[in-house]
Amino acid sequence: MKDIQEYEKEFHEKNPEIQEPKKRKFGWLGMIFLLLIIGFGIYLMFKITDILPGAKAEDLSTLFKEMNLTYLFISVGLAVLIPSLIVVEYAIVSHAVTGGVRPGILMKTTLLGKYYDYITPFSTGGQPMQIHYLHKHDYDGAHSSAIILIRYSVNIVCWLIVGVVLMALGFSMLSQISDNTSRIFLLVAGIVGISINLLLPVSVLVFVVAPRFANWLTKSFVKIGMRLHIVKDPYKALKKAYKTVFDFRMCFRTIAKKPVHFILLILISIVEYFLTFALPFFVIKSFTNIQWSQLIDVAGLNAFSTFAVSFIPTPGNAGGMEISSSLAFNAVAPGVAVYAVLLWRLLTYYVFIITGIVLTIRDVIKKAVIAAKERRKKRLEGNNE
Repeated sequence: MKDIQEYEKEFHEKNPEIQEPKKRKFGWLGMIFLLLIIGFGIYLMFKITDILPGAKAEDLSTLFKEMNLTYLFISVGLAVLIPSLIVVEYAIVSHAVTGGVRPGILMKTTLLGKYYDYITPFSTGGQPMQIHYLHKHDYDGAHSSAIILIRYSVNIVCWLIVGVVLMALGFSMLSQISDNTSRIFLLVAGIVGISINLLLPVSVLVFVVAPRFANWLTKSFVKIGMRLHIVKDPYKALKKAYKTVFDFRMCFRTIAKKPVHFILLILISIVEYFLTFALPFFVIKSFTNIQWSQLIDVAGLNAFSTFAVSFIPTPGNAGGMEISSSLAFNAVAPGVAVYAVLLWRLLTYYVFIITGIVLTIRDVIKKAVIAAKERRKKRLEGNNE
């Protein structure tokens, strides 16, 4: 990671006026706002599905009585397995970078990353907090950055590969969506979403193959952004663009020097994302007798609905994800789609938000108790004097 450090130093020497942004805290107002978004998304999900042909939610009590507990347990097991695979990914990268593995620290790093990804727009809060956490636990700055950024760089490529393949395989399922508006939305927004997410790896490829053209293109976009008053500070915008591409390229270069680790990381990342996209199938199967032959169909629909809202700037795509996935899954499970989406999001998203709220309340109480003890101690010391 020496090259990245030299790059940072050189850029700051040339542009001393650029300062790093201050970190913003996600406080109670942010949490309340997030809960309101989630609630509003769930409300709209029920409202929209009520007016779709054949999508009206079935009686909940009857569904729970007839629920297949085997597939419910499989769903819960997969919801636990997926974060566990992420821990394994961090362990592989950690071993490649430092030569050692600290499972407890890496497990907490995974949970911390998921929580902050889920409460920040565009899932941008996880990596900085993870780097900070590793650095607090005796990883030096270069190693903590490398572990998080390498895993992220490889992961985003695997996410896109698995997503594109599943969207291609499940493309025919879009025709099964009876509502024309829903079908067009998932198709157009899904393609737009995956195109936006492809920008980073494609940009890196262009910088490698044609660096002069890539530099000209980047500066041209910044100039256009300035004219449209989207970009206020061109130096800062260029720094961010160049650094992102540089870090991405350097991460691949670093991990590629350890081919065994690199291959293992890619394979596990692919498995992780296939299971992530396929998980709703098992949730739906716990509610209804969907056929195994539709596993790829559901995973493909999930890919479309995920990318369709990937550019929506709500924390964890809250609200948008509930609506898009219920529209998609209604094609294979009308009547139970809304309940399947709620259970799926509970297992993979809401549980982290709930855990975060509980831990935040615990910390507030703990600080209040400590402060009360300190005040009491000072009063006793004053009385003794």
